Amino acid sequence: MEIIFGLFGCGMGLFVYLFMSVSIMTIANKTGTPDAWWAWLPILNVLLLLRIGGKP
Repeated sequence: MEIIFGLFGCGMGLFVYLFMSVSIMTIANKTGTPDAWWAWLPILNVLLLLRIGGKP
């Protein structure tokens, strides 16, 4: 039973990661921000969001 919950948790985590990456990349493309592929890398996606928002 623990394996089922573990697989479900990993699946949900993967789904959230993919959803957030696609969303950030779409926003970056619509705003014309360069390096939209940064949305797929965990640390760089925060830097991309800061760049989109115009913050240092």
